[in-house]
Parts: sequence; structure tokens; C-alpha cells
Amino acid sequence: MITRSVANYKGGVGKITFVASIGSEMACLGKRVLLIDRDPQSNLSAFFGIKEATPNIYEVMMRGFSVESAIILVSERLSVLPKSY
Repeated sequence: MITRSVANYKGGVGKITFVASIGSEMACLGKRVLLIDRDPQSNLSAFFGIKEATPNIYEVMMRGFSVESAIILVSERLSVLPKSY
């Protein structure tokens, strides 16, 4: 398993677009991809059309929900652990 992280304190530098594009492309190439949305504005979740998700990353981290219960399958090989608005 390979883990990558994309972070930058400054907003508006294309982090979400980059992550969504690279994640989607890797899934198209046959890799299993899990994208985890930790953005305060939930932009990665919104990019994939996920607006309200329960459980979400907050419930996993703060309330003891399992990670597996919060993962949303976007396509055959692409999943998102969302953050709710």
C-alpha cells in the first residue's frame, strides 16, 4: 500500500482539483484508491457529489465509528471518506 498526502496552508492552490484528478486517474489505471476529505469546507466530498454523509470523518475520529462504515464507493475502484458540511 502506498500513502500520499497533499497539503498546503494557502487556499486556492488547486489541492482538491489535484487530488480528485490524480485519484480518479489512478482508479482508471486499475489501482484501488481511497480519498480522505479533511478540508474544512468539504470540497473533496462536494467534488464527487457527496453533500451529507453519516457517518463521516468526524464520526470516525470523534465518536468511534468504524472507518469502513463511513467510506462511500464512488466508482468500482475509487472511494471517498467524506466530511459533511
